Amino acid sequence: MAVRLPSTRRHVTLTTSRPFTNSFLKDTSVSPLVAQLFAQADTWRPTTFGQALYSTFAFGVIGLVLGLLGYKLFDWMTPRMHVEHELAEKHNLAVAMVISAVIIGSCIVVAAAIVG
Repeated sequence: MAVRLPSTRRHVTLTTSRPFTNSFLKDTSVSPLVAQLFAQADTWRPTTFGQALYSTFAFGVIGLVLGLLGYKLFDWMTPRMHVEHELAEKHNLAVAMVISAVIIGSCIVVAAAIVG
């Protein structure tokens, strides 16, 4: 017996004909380039297949670099634990589990930051 549950995902598309404005953009000290970047904040999505491939590659590289940075940050924050020594010479599976949890956790945070 198969039970079909209702979908919990809601897809909302926000479109507007006027550009994104904010109160600080009315300030004359903000450069026109910054104002233009914020005005086009909702139009960053790729429109062609080539742009989609480029953005996928770029965000993938950014995600890998930030994931590696998260691991290196954890390694820097734990100076008493020598990860390479524990894994290669002692075959410590507990350290391997902790490191895998750190890598997966930092990659989930990076993915959430990239997706928005």
